[in-house]
Amino acid sequence: MSTPSWLWILVAVVLTVAIVGAVLLSTRLWRREPVPADAPGGGRIVGAAIVVGWLFVAGTVFLGAYESIGIISGGWPVPLLTEPYWPETPIPQENIGGVSFVTGGGYTIATASITDLSAEARVWDVIAAVIRTTGFVVAAVVVIRLCRGLRAGRGLMGSGRAFGALSVTALVGGFAWQIAYQLGGMAAARQVALYGVPEFADWPQPAHTLMIDFWPVLPFLAFGAFAAALRHAERLQRDTEGLV
Repeated sequence: MSTPSWLWILVAVVLTVAIVGAVLLSTRLWRREPVPADAPGGGRIVGAAIVVGWLFVAGTVFLGAYESIGIISGGWPVPLLTEPYWPETPIPQENIGGVSFVTGGGYTIATASITDLSAEARVWDVIAAVIRTTGFVVAAVVVIRLCRGLRAGRGLMGSGRAFGALSVTALVGGFAWQIAYQLGGMAAARQVALYGVPEFADWPQPAHTLMIDFWPVLPFLAFGAFAAALRHAERLQRDTEGLV
């Protein structure tokens, strides 16, 4: 099932509007905010970073929408998660001298375009794409807020809550993305599995177990500790201002 041409035209129009809107919004905010005399480059460098940040947000949203549309319409490469698989060599082992052989493990993932992909696989793959896109957007918005604070002369003050939200997004989004990605890969692998066909008995079999990595804990702890430090500094600043 090919994607209708009007759909790509609509995506292009949405992307153009998003980019133009992001540039206009950033320029308006750039001009309205006060610029301290000691701001880097008179505030131009930080202001340019804000514009680039909004462009990154627009581009990330477009790519996420583009991928989601491709998955829904069909023909988009999707992951296939399988049990460890290693193809057998057609040459008898005794005829190969001095060659090491694989005794365990093997490939566990492949990427393929599948016709008539099941609704289950499409839903999980779209959810994974949305989660990944949301994570990048949240990170970009936090950087934009930080740049706006620097340009306004506030420094890092007021960014504690933003970094706290980023830490939670990294933790929840990281685990949720892994689950959605793997469930989609398992569903796609089950769809193309050749059960009960003797000629394909040695083909890879779909995976049945989630393999969760704990890397989201690291950015959660890092950003969370930084957010806690910023909030503590903000409280100290408010207390100091109250004594003056």
